[in-house]
Amino acid sequence: MKKQLTEFEETKSKIEKIFNHKNRELILFKRSHFFEAYKFFISGIKPVKIGEKAPAIQSDAVIMAGLYSFLKSKKNYELIICSNNSQDFSDDNIDNKSGLDEEIPLHPHIKLRIKGNVKLYKYLSVLLNKIFKTKIETNIKKAENTEIDHNGQDNQLVGESK
Repeated sequence: MKKQLTEFEETKSKIEKIFNHKNRELILFKRSHFFEAYKFFISGIKPVKIGEKAPAIQSDAVIMAGLYSFLKSKKNYELIICSNNSQDFSDDNIDNKSGLDEEIPLHPHIKLRIKGNVKLYKYLSVLLNKIFKTKIETNIKKAENTEIDHNGQDNQLVGESK
């Protein structure tokens, strides 16, 4: 139990360092980002979902519009995206089992707009283990359709420390 707590505390410390890093910057969203998100929807550009019930302005599209605007003036950066909803950001040809233990390829629509080194991960535990060399045991159930409830909780994803 003591070893588990130690690894948990070590991982917690690494996560806190990430969020408190000197290069962390806050992105402020502007009205223009909502307009860009709407243009993504009209054009069918990722990360939007197209379908009968899809809203015209989607949160992932607003976030990416803000990110694109922010990154225009940046050079030599590394961007790490972690989203359990990776279908919105990834290549259309990947299957639902991708990302269980590796980086996922970005969709070409997104690659065209981001010029830096970008990595996409589906699970935080995989990202932390690969990028920050943590030792989080991932117990991810391989389900074809992973559903996220309204609280943002993925009931089929379990990550626990060793």
